[in-house]
Amino acid sequence: MEIDWDDSVSMRLACLALDKGRLTDDLVTALAVRGALLVDLTLGGRVTETADAVEFDVGPSGFAPADQLLAGGAPSLSELLGRGPVDQHDLAAEHLRRGS
Repeated sequence: MEIDWDDSVSMRLACLALDKGRLTDDLVTALAVRGALLVDLTLGGRVTETADAVEFDVGPSGFAPADQLLAGGAPSLSELLGRGPVDQHDLAAEHLRRGS
């Protein structure tokens, strides 16, 4: 399934992370961004749950923040959410790149 990144949960969340025109810079927002990216990837069929694991399709998605999140790797899903390599600044940069 193709993911519409322009209308994705993660890109919408990035817009909500603005406070008076400035990007919020707290740990909760970064965690929410990574969670939203995982929701988008799951809805797009790129994250699946098996009987004993969560599996990721790490092939290129065409969306740099998602690719960066998956390429970063982590020993657990909790670790990926808590300390993954993507935050609100990456999604803001993607908004600018896309002109949205």
